[in-house]
Amino acid sequence: MTTDDKPRALPPTLQTAVHDLAQAGSRDAIVSFEVNRTRVISYSDLAAEVARQARRLAHAGVGPGDPVILCGPGGADWILTCLAILHCGACVVPVDATLGADSFRHVLRDSGARVALIAPSSALRLRRPLDQQGVRALPLAQDETAEESRDATFARVGPEDRAVLFYTSGTTGPPKGVPLTHGNLIYQLRVLAGTGIVSPDDRVLLPLPMHHVYPLVLGVLTPLAGGIAVVLPAGFTGPQVVAALQAGRPTVMIGVPRLFDALTNAVVERMRQRGPVVQALFRGALGLSRLVRRRFGWRIGRTLFASLHRRLGPSLRVVVSGGAALRSETAWTMEALGWKVASGYGLTETSPMLTIHPPGAMRFETVGGVAPETELRIEGAAEGNAEGEVLARGPGVFAGYHALPQKTAEAFTADGWFRTGDLGRIDETGWLRLTGRRSTVIVTEGGKNLQPEEIEEAYQAHPAIEEIAVLQHDGRLAGLIVPARAARAEDGGEAAIREVVREVARALPSYQRIAEYRLTAEPIPRTRLGKPRRQLIVQAYARAGEAGREERGRASGLVPIETLSADDRALLEHDTAQTVLRMLGERFADRRIGPDSDLQLDLGIDSIGWLDLSLDIADQAGVTLSDATIGEIRTVRDLLVRVAEGGDAGADARLPLEEPERVLGEDGLRWLEPRGTGQRIAGRVLAAANRLVFRRLFGLSVRGVEALPANGPFVLVPNHASYLDPFAIAAALDAARLERMYWAGWSRLIVAGPLRRAFARIAGILPVDDGRATAASIAFGSAALQRGHGLAWFPEGIRSADGQLQPFKAGIGVLLAHRNHIPVVPVVLRGTVEAWPRSRRLPRFRRLSVEFLAPCTPTELAAEGVGEAEARRIVNALRTRIAAAIRAQDAG
Repeated sequence: MTTDDKPRALPPTLQTAVHDLAQAGSRDAIVSFEVNRTRVISYSDLAAEVARQARRLAHAGVGPGDPVILCGPGGADWILTCLAILHCGACVVPVDATLGADSFRHVLRDSGARVALIAPSSALRLRRPLDQQGVRALPLAQDETAEESRDATFARVGPEDRAVLFYTSGTTGPPKGVPLTHGNLIYQLRVLAGTGIVSPDDRVLLPLPMHHVYPLVLGVLTPLAGGIAVVLPAGFTGPQVVAALQAGRPTVMIGVPRLFDALTNAVVERMRQRGPVVQALFRGALGLSRLVRRRFGWRIGRTLFASLHRRLGPSLRVVVSGGAALRSETAWTMEALGWKVASGYGLTETSPMLTIHPPGAMRFETVGGVAPETELRIEGAAEGNAEGEVLARGPGVFAGYHALPQKTAEAFTADGWFRTGDLGRIDETGWLRLTGRRSTVIVTEGGKNLQPEEIEEAYQAHPAIEEIAVLQHDGRLAGLIVPARAARAEDGGEAAIREVVREVARALPSYQRIAEYRLTAEPIPRTRLGKPRRQLIVQAYARAGEAGREERGRASGLVPIETLSADDRALLEHDTAQTVLRMLGERFADRRIGPDSDLQLDLGIDSIGWLDLSLDIADQAGVTLSDATIGEIRTVRDLLVRVAEGGDAGADARLPLEEPERVLGEDGLRWLEPRGTGQRIAGRVLAAANRLVFRRLFGLSVRGVEALPANGPFVLVPNHASYLDPFAIAAALDAARLERMYWAGWSRLIVAGPLRRAFARIAGILPVDDGRATAASIAFGSAALQRGHGLAWFPEGIRSADGQLQPFKAGIGVLLAHRNHIPVVPVVLRGTVEAWPRSRRLPRFRRLSVEFLAPCTPTELAAEGVGEAEARRIVNALRTRIAAAIRAQDAG
């Protein structure tokens, strides 16, 4: 294979390598794209900050060999902390920030860690296990005021000492600890430096969580040991990765097969959407590039697809895939598009690389040649078997599992070879071809040995199947299928999937056809690097069959994080995404909430609900969303992606309150212009007619109107059960007050069509809930009050189905908290639900009453209400006052 026989010299330990970071001087070490800023750290600054953090850890009692938990979203602070732990000679214990509480508790107990460096959101979620195990939690990003041990000295560690303790995914039991020594990892760095994949002038993009051995070794330690810049995207969503590709100028990207599958699929889909002519030209160019690349080795893709390279990443030349097997088709597509593809094979226990497929080799049917100083053999090959279990030994292979002697004995042969669990064969050139996992082989009743991946690939090629996992159930070949969103639209995908299964089966040998299947809306369980978790798949298949659709639909609460897809779990690495998901779980505790939950259909979030939710997101997560962005959000995943991306920098949550007219613009301000003479006359005629109808036909009685402010702005806050409510309030007001009233919260029923819009202009109705215009909703109300008008706002958002008071939305609370001197008048409407309930098309005549309660100020309401935020206290107090008045009337 093409590796350098004289790999570059490296220090004997990672501790020494960290101490030597300053030698690269002013070169960029880390380029981190974060929300609203780009953070560039030079090697000299990196060395200084790592040393400073190491002194802080020493002050916290961290010493050589101590296991230290590192838990949080990957980023510059994660890398700094990891290097600081190594600087101390301690052992890094990287933990998935989305790990479940039970698994996290096991890691704490098993590792023996006494200190955890942990991100705020993870610390909040995992506080109980930390407290139970007596582990001291320190912030991942320590501020400048943290205490240091000024006279700290750090004992030198040796190659045989533990550097990192990884925990495997634990599909058949609790996670197993995999300790890797400094010698294991320095060997990997030496081998990777000799491959020629990267050079000192390269910049490496790492769009992966760092708590796995593959991204940590290849994406962090190898570049930094070689004086190479590491580029970190703001997150793992497509736009964030593309932004880093463009602005960070990386030449090498470290990824996993699912990332590259998504990239190539997105390119192909984009061409398809541009029409049949463009699609045909693209396919022709791609085929030509692939043919020329395979036959002559010429790379013409960069020229043929120059516009694609300019748009995605003009500097990118090499993509490196690992963590799971890269599909040959994906690799060839990447090569045809103009990138060089490198890959490798290994496990956590082999730290990780056993084989390396260098860029330009293009032997994608293999996983590469054996790494220098490493030996591979196939069990059974001596007896003439071409295929068998892959066994390995060499400097990168670990010595055994942490505190698990029985598991260690099972993992090694009697003569010291490590059992990888993978099946394969070594070809005549010495390159390794994998054929599957020993543990996943399915032996059919007819004696056929099947690997599920091959069957899964055939079924998943159909666009109606988003994901599928193949397993054996009661001796039959079965499939757990996640239908694509389009297929789920009508009947959950049952009819569409039934036809797809029949269609795909016709193209497969009989022994590869699934005999039964079950549908699920939850993602197929995978590791963070995309490998299927087979034991969890068996459990998921059992759950899918335990109950019918109706019973499963009654499940409530957040879908467990550990069952989410690798992509969704990576999304939840972000504190803001995790905060917003937790907020949704608290708001909708009676619903089942997962990434695919539809915010409107499943959670019932309408335009007024969006007003409330977006303000809470700005308050609790510090992320603002523009009206345009909100209009594009449909699912929980869409929302989490947008908040993880930082929302809309230009969307100032305070602007609608402080400068409402700037938010509304000319079009919005037309609704607030003084009414013309003709409109005023028409308004008086309509008001008189409305008053006559309600007084005579509905027997309207009015109480408390004399307490209303005679001048200046004020706010009416009524309960809401019927279309009649605003008309009843209008009939209860005198002409002078009615003329300066504006109405909010029900315009959807009024402003559609020219006649209704004309009526809305005459009546003073503000289109606060047109579409999802949350900023405009607040701005309209704020501008009306700013101009000295009265404002009627229905805080329940929608009509009550049975007349019972519903929860109040926070929108009016936000408005009142900002204008805390304006009088607020709670209003109690009675009889409107009996006169015109939601179940009737037309009203019937019943006696109605409107009671204006005593005016109060927002300050008084905030003092008597409950809730953390001032806006929530105000609306809760308003609801309490209205509810008390209703109860008093009912009791009388």
